[in-house]
Amino acid sequence: MEHRSNPPVPMESGATLPDAALSEDFLASIPTVCFGMIGRAASRAVTRVLAVHLAPLDLQPTQFPILVMIRLHRDDGIAALAARLELDASALTRNVQLLERKGFLTARGGRGRGGKSLALSAAGEEILVKAVAKWRLAQEALLAELGDEEAKILRSLLKRLEEAAGRAEHKVKV
Repeated sequence: MEHRSNPPVPMESGATLPDAALSEDFLASIPTVCFGMIGRAASRAVTRVLAVHLAPLDLQPTQFPILVMIRLHRDDGIAALAARLELDASALTRNVQLLERKGFLTARGGRGRGGKSLALSAAGEEILVKAVAKWRLAQEALLAELGDEEAKILRSLLKRLEEAAGRAEHKVKV
């Protein structure tokens, strides 16, 4: 009986990946070494901790950094805020609309190059004070698990990974 292997799997660059690269052992190793998978899993876990702490305020973990950045950069428009938060403008717009409906934001202006200018309302300032207190509790919970030295190393490594990913992304862009 003649053994015929499957043809190699094509890759974007035009090179091919041998069948062995799709072995069960190789595929099983990916979740333990893939920066993307590990990073997203860690991000989701941290987000869950923050969600538990922010829940009494009816605030989502995705909304907390928006409030912080609007407070720091008063009168930024959606485009500038989206760039600061590294978010898609449409996703940011949905969150901004929710925060506006809750009475936490005020918006001036409208369409055009500058777009709406955003600021925290009095209620937004009040919720931010409460949210920062909850954020501190979440941070303290994580620090208690990691310890100060590990937390410092982790922050440094995550920043380096972000920078390395940025450089790698620019190398493959055409």
